[in-house]
Amino acid sequence: MKLVEPTIEYEDRIRAYRESFLKEGGSMDGCGPLRRYEDIRAWIRFCEDGKDPAKVPADRVPATQYLYVRESDGKIVGMIQIRHRFNEFLEKYAGHIGYAVAPDERRKGYAKAMLREALPLCRGLGLERVLVCCLEENEGSRRTILANGGVYESTVHEPKDDVYLERYWIDLGAAPAAKEQKLTHKGTQTIETERLILRPFRADDAEPMYRNWASEEIVTRFLMWPTHANVDVTKRVLADWISKYGDPAFYQWAIELRELAEPVGSISVVEVNEKAASVQIGYCIGSRWWRKGIVSEAFRALIAFLFDEVGANRVEARHDPENPRSGHVMQACGLTYEGTLRKATRSNRGITDVRVYGILRDEYDDTKRG
Repeated sequence: MKLVEPTIEYEDRIRAYRESFLKEGGSMDGCGPLRRYEDIRAWIRFCEDGKDPAKVPADRVPATQYLYVRESDGKIVGMIQIRHRFNEFLEKYAGHIGYAVAPDERRKGYAKAMLREALPLCRGLGLERVLVCCLEENEGSRRTILANGGVYESTVHEPKDDVYLERYWIDLGAAPAAKEQKLTHKGTQTIETERLILRPFRADDAEPMYRNWASEEIVTRFLMWPTHANVDVTKRVLADWISKYGDPAFYQWAIELRELAEPVGSISVVEVNEKAASVQIGYCIGSRWWRKGIVSEAFRALIAFLFDEVGANRVEARHDPENPRSGHVMQACGLTYEGTLRKATRSNRGITDVRVYGILRDEYDDTKRG
């Protein structure tokens, strides 16, 4: 994600952003008079002139306009405007910062992240604290402001639109410190969903594991462990896993399909970062059960367990770019694409790039509330 000022390069994407709000009919905050501008290039010139005090009319204040761009696909997911100083209206009702997120990109944590990235820019303007306001009934915006250190001051009535606005101040003296988050490990507990039982492996799972997925080269192609040559290999792997179940920080689940009464894949925590309270998930499933939503169902259940029970601050997953279906699973489970690490891992295909997806605790909490 990046904050950039509007340029002609983004003309078509700005137009699409504007049209999404016009279609929805909602308030288009944080972008000045964009609603009135069918000519996008004229709006871009307006934004450029709006930064220059010499070009700003007496009834307005200098302001810098930013687009919040998702680098994976170049889409504008939000806009934010920083006003360099107050006039009477801004001081009472609108504050230093206005922002909005595209209608189809809400409840993904973009508003919190966009505001967080804008605060250092406010410090760069010489501001020591900023006023941010939201409608009294806008719970999402309130949470965004509070998550960025906002301190409630008052609620005021704005007579023109007959609305009540809450006023919050954010101190810019120092960036807000992250709260310490510690993992409370619970081990591989049994988790049940509509179609699945996620449970610890047993010794008698060796034959179905070998038959259903571990012996399939098409399954192991993108993985780091080799295709099992025979069931004895599977038995040794299971014996190793089973010996570790006494460790509460070891997480390795069999994905048992209720209707079959045997495992068809596995899902596990493959890496734990205790200091960041972050976990990385890996999974695989037999090819006969691809495209049935089974991994997505298992992954969603695991995300809930890791956030609600273990206390994770972040859950991430990775996949080979040549295996895009795995990325679709991650997106379906609410993870956001964060970037591609070049030549960063070795699998059965050799040294490859890897795409990284993640979901944060506040994004998960927003989804639960929504």
